[in-house]
Amino acid sequence: MSDVLFAKQLGKSIRAYRTKHGMTLEELAGLIDMDAKHLGKMELGRKGAPSSETLFKLYQVLDIDINGTFDTNYAITISTMALCPARHIDYDTIVYERDRTLYVKKTPLQLIKSACIDYGASYDGRRAAVTHKLNFRKKVPIPISISYNIYAFPTQSAKHYDCTWIFFSHVKAIQSNHPLKKSDYKSIIAFQTGQALSMHESYFQLEKQMQRTAMCMLQFSPRLNNQMPRSNQPFTPRKEESHELY
Repeated sequence: MSDVLFAKQLGKSIRAYRTKHGMTLEELAGLIDMDAKHLGKMELGRKGAPSSETLFKLYQVLDIDINGTFDTNYAITISTMALCPARHIDYDTIVYERDRTLYVKKTPLQLIKSACIDYGASYDGRRAAVTHKLNFRKKVPIPISISYNIYAFPTQSAKHYDCTWIFFSHVKAIQSNHPLKKSDYKSIIAFQTGQALSMHESYFQLEKQMQRTAMCMLQFSPRLNNQMPRSNQPFTPRKEESHELY
């Protein structure tokens, strides 16, 4: 999932910068010691994630600013949209933010746990609180920061290697993909930025996680709790602002 999205984004960037510098495919391939056919497939997003050495060569030749691209001290913020596990020797997580993509040498769960501590409580403590209040025991959504409205949910068991963490406030819609074969992606998460992630989890699995996270927000968010009725008066929620995806 994450490698596919990364490959497509990287391929578009390489072609755009190569064209900007007026280079042919063969010229760029020669400068980075790569076969031109291989580079052509990379531009089309048909190759997996390259090594960090290849990325550094590309960024250097194409004069791309790599400051912050590889981040060993990444911290989750309100801009974090998704943490995707990466099967790569140089990094363990691909982090998608609203305006950038980062490659981090920590697992998604390690980043989630660090963020919980940064925002004032342990991961185990927050997970236990959600379980106590809502009786969720598997794939528990986590209120990383209640004050900053940072809530994330795992797509699988949090300890599973293929578990992706999705940040609730950035999701615009979840769409079913109707796969033609078992290995195809079953659903697509559309973010408010216009980006999308293809997922192996079904639409119903992800929609259930969204609903559980919404329940978590209702339980823990002071702003939402202040809207709850204090007597027999009916509760009328405030109208949320709409967000454009495209």
